[in-house]
Amino acid sequence: MNANRLSRLALVLLAAGACLWAGETALAQGGEAATTAAASAEPGGPSSIPLIWYIAPICSLVALFMAYRYYKEVEDADEGDDNMIKIAGYVRNGALAYLYRHYTVVAVV
Repeated sequence: MNANRLSRLALVLLAAGACLWAGETALAQGGEAATTAAASAEPGGPSSIPLIWYIAPICSLVALFMAYRYYKEVEDADEGDDNMIKIAGYVRNGALAYLYRHYTVVAVV
């Protein structure tokens, strides 16, 4: 495995582990206990926000970062030979025709 793949794998495993850990923590706290603790927090006092509310935004930021990396990887990839470029053009035209038809039907409804 090259270093790029290894770093992506490590990031994905880290994000998945954090999300699983946060889910287990929320289950261990119980829904009622978490809402009771959040409701009983005094204004200006220490925060009693459940841990899952901190982990979810972190996981979403990791997901956005990975999506950006995959996007850049696809953009930087070679387009291929002339035949592949021609086929990609046909696929693009078909996808645009589908989207045009889909949006016109949805706009009517």
